[in-house]
Formats: sequence, structure tokens, C-alpha cells
Amino acid sequence: MTDPGFAKKPTLKDVARVVGVSVNTVSAILNGGAKADRYSESTCERVRLAACELGYMPNPLARTLKRSRTRLLGVVVISQQDSYYASVLQAAEEVVLDAGYEFVLADMSEDAERLPQCLNLLTAWRVEGILAVLGGHNVDRAPLTQVWDARTPVVLVGAHRPEDPFPCLYLDNTGAARQIGRHLADLGHQRVGILGGYESNAHSMERIEGLRSVFQELGTPIPDSCVVLHRERNYELAAGYQDVELLLERAPGVTAVVCVNDATAIGAMTRLHEMGYSVPRDMSVSGFDDLFLGNASKPENRLGLHVRPSLTTLRMPVTGIGRHAGEALTKLVHATADGVDCELPPAEFGAELVVRDSTAPPRIRAGCARVPRKG
Repeated sequence: MTDPGFAKKPTLKDVARVVGVSVNTVSAILNGGAKADRYSESTCERVRLAACELGYMPNPLARTLKRSRTRLLGVVVISQQDSYYASVLQAAEEVVLDAGYEFVLADMSEDAERLPQCLNLLTAWRVEGILAVLGGHNVDRAPLTQVWDARTPVVLVGAHRPEDPFPCLYLDNTGAARQIGRHLADLGHQRVGILGGYESNAHSMERIEGLRSVFQELGTPIPDSCVVLHRERNYELAAGYQDVELLLERAPGVTAVVCVNDATAIGAMTRLHEMGYSVPRDMSVSGFDDLFLGNASKPENRLGLHVRPSLTTLRMPVTGIGRHAGEALTKLVHATADGVDCELPPAEFGAELVVRDSTAPPRIRAGCARVPRKG
């Protein structure tokens, strides 16, 4: 006896045999469109009922092979688990759905070597365009260039490189970091520490560069001892928790800590509280991105609002970037389908300084700070 769990899936031919019509008739009725109007309502009803009773499910990939347009757009993302990238994708998806497209997602799981594999997966689905959300990660972009050269539109959200042939949407990380640097300098901080992510990430290096440039101009440069790069490739809570203690061992006189993102800042604040520091009385802390948890359309879902003290940060326009990316990709796809050349310039996005409760004037002068207990 055949195990029903492994029974052969019903096909169009099976439906046609039950109803007593041709396979083309069944295909036209189940796929809808103008061809379905040729058949009587009675025939259409019998075909749909037979398909339902047999458990027939259409194969979307097989269907696209018969059409010149698939209405599918590919997304390759460095990590869909990261709330920054998730917010970008959420906003982009709203745009492409409104334009009549669907996303097919390929996740690199923070492994730069997976880009060719992910692109192969997407092109096998015959996607009409690809959105690559790579952030500041160091990824070989040659496979994306090959896709572009094969006349599949590509839009990149990541670090800008002038040699890339496809349009790029990128953050002004240096300018954003200068905003938080000037904010801390205006409060009176002269010795600032940085928890800076890892060296191969372009966003990290741009943010460190922006911060250091402000204090260099003020005559109080940030020494190397005040910059901690994380030993692993992550920006998670644990990175801030671990690295802030190392920072204070190397530079006990700092009165403010700037973190490469909000998660790192929250981890750092947790450890500072355990060590006996009061934020911001003993130590000011700031983050980056002003990220969402959950639905990015609701301002109350911003992470920095729900920690104590609430987190001063740089609000990166992740929703705006996502929407712009979706609009740019659909525009390129439409132009390609119409055989029209379309060039889109790179687009830079700035940040907004959001001052909350985690930054304040230093209580005591830098270099004379007490070192609270370690707990």
C-alpha cells in the first residue's frame, strides 16, 4: 500500500482527466486572465472543484518559465535577523508590493562568501531585478556586477564605491558621527571613548573617522587607547557589554562613550551600571541608528525609548532608504522591460541627532574621574 504522505502530487493532466477536458483548458481556467473567459461558467466551476478535490496546487516557478515577466524581485541581505536590515526590507517591500511585484529573499547569514550562491538562487527564480542590502560589510561585489552586466537591474544598499556600475544608496556615516561628536563637545566632554565595531566594516570606520575629526579640530584628539574594536564580527549587546570594561581599563578618564549602534550602547550601559557607574551622571552613552523593534511604521517601537535612561542616538532614515530602494529597483525593472536605458545616480542619506537622557555634561573634568567598583 502506498503511503499517502509520499503520494504523487496531482498535475494539470490529472485534473483534465477527471473533468474530461484538455490540459490547456484546465491551465487557462486555473491561471485566470483573458483566456479563461472563453469557457462557460459551468466548465470553470467543474475544473476548480476537481482541482480542489484532488489537492492540485499550481507551481509558480513552472508558470514563470512560460512567461517573459515573472513579477518577482530578488533580495539578497547580509542578515535578515539584524533589525537595521529588517527595517530597510520592510519599507522596500511595501513599495514593490504596491507596484505589483513580490520579493524572493536570500539570506547570506553574515557570510560574505555566500553572495554568489544567493545570487544563483535568485536568478534561478528568474527575478526581474535584485536588491542587495549589504550595509558596511566587506563583500566582493564582482558577482553583482556580473548580474548587472547580464542586464538584470541591481540596486545596492551599502557602502558607496565609485567603481560600482549599479546605483547605490548609502549613509553619510561620517557626517552623522560628527553630529554626535559636536553634541558631546558642546556638553563639555573632552575625552571620549568609542566602541567601534570591527575594522573590516566600512560603516564602523566612517563613524570612527567622523568622531575623531571633531575632537581633532577642537584640539583634544581621541587617542587610539580610547577606541575599542570588537574582536568578533558583530554589533550585538554582548559586544558593548564586554568592550566597555576594556575601554575603561585602557582609558579610565573618559567621560562619554559613543557606540557603533544602539545594541552595543545598551550592552555598554548594562555593564556600566553593574560596575557602579551612573548614566549619564558618571558616564554619557550614545548609540547609532535609532532602530525599531517590530513594525517600523510606529515611532513608539524605537528601541532607544525603552531603556533607562533613554538612549541618545543618531536616527538613520532606514524607512526612507528602504522606500527609495524599492522605488529605484522598480523603476529600473520597468525601464529594462521597455528596452529603455535608465541611469540612477547614487543617493546619500543623512542622519538626525536624537538627544534623550543618556547624555549630559560631565560631572567632573576628564582625567580626574573616579573609577567605580567592578561588579
